[in-house]
Amino acid sequence: MPRSPSPAPLAMTLTALVIWALIGPLTTTPTAHAATNAAAQQAAVEYVGAVGFIDWENAKAVASGTGAPPPQAANLAQARAAARRAALLDARRNLLEVVGQVRIDSQTVVRNLLVENDQVTSRIQGVLERSEIMAEQRLADGSVRITVSVPLTGALARAVLSPGEIGTSVASPGRMGTLEERIRVLEARVAALSNALEVLENRPHTSPAAVRQSADGQTQRQLTALDARLRQLETGAAQQPSMAASPVRKTAPPLPPVTQAEARAATGLIIDARGTGFKPTLRPRIVSGERLLYPSDSVNFDTGVSQGFVRYYRDLAQAQQGRRAGTAPKVIRAQATDDALQVSSADGDFLENILAEPGNFLDRCQVVVLF
Repeated sequence: MPRSPSPAPLAMTLTALVIWALIGPLTTTPTAHAATNAAAQQAAVEYVGAVGFIDWENAKAVASGTGAPPPQAANLAQARAAARRAALLDARRNLLEVVGQVRIDSQTVVRNLLVENDQVTSRIQGVLERSEIMAEQRLADGSVRITVSVPLTGALARAVLSPGEIGTSVASPGRMGTLEERIRVLEARVAALSNALEVLENRPHTSPAAVRQSADGQTQRQLTALDARLRQLETGAAQQPSMAASPVRKTAPPLPPVTQAEARAATGLIIDARGTGFKPTLRPRIVSGERLLYPSDSVNFDTGVSQGFVRYYRDLAQAQQGRRAGTAPKVIRAQATDDALQVSSADGDFLENILAEPGNFLDRCQVVVLF
């Protein structure tokens, strides 16, 4: 008898159906669209209107755009080039809309930052300008349809999660952003004082030498003090990685010997939140009661940005076979709450013992979530 397809090829097939829905013909029937939506749910794909989708399992945002040739084009080559430019611009504009729906945590989506913070908007737009072209299609009427994608990790994650750059509700643990912000403020003050001296020197009927002589010993002292503070902050910032590598760790609750041995042997964490209504986010919180277990103050922020704070899967077998959680992952069941994934008290004790060890797999973001 023929064997049924394995989960991995099936997931790939379903994802391909979703991509086809964006780059295929524009005349998709309602029945086909409904079937594709069902496939999207199974393939961990979340549609954003009709412009694109968020692929949580593969950690990327995808969008398509269409451009028509201008009627005043001098020749066919010019018409095609103009249609392609218009399609790419439309695709990246739609990609911004898709990225705006990415959940940072259970309370915040990227769109909130786009509305509140012009700096973040500019940084995200810069990332999207470098988005990858996945597919390009020339339509019968001469129009061009382009599909682009951008990873949810790396530059995009840093744009919305960098310390000190966004609101405190989503700021990451760490002090580097605060130091950098203070340095920028002090630099601005030094520049303002320097400009004030220059203005005084350039005033008509005023001797530059006299200005320099009368120019405040207080101002000069302020400049010297600010320069010293800047140097101190720069030194502290340079030492920050080594400071973050040795966080203060709490004493973990005792575990039975068998459980303690299991904790020492575990290579990663798989949180099973299937059937709980959990919706993926860039940085989900794992708690036990009031205890925040992940991401803790000791988590490696750069690792979380570059590879994602968690890896998402639909299938347990795939998660166990993947490299993210290692060869001996600990599987824990969790319930989705309004703002976190809640694990039992016993599982919380288990994870606290993991956190008590420097260089543990939680600090290295070796965490998988099934949803």
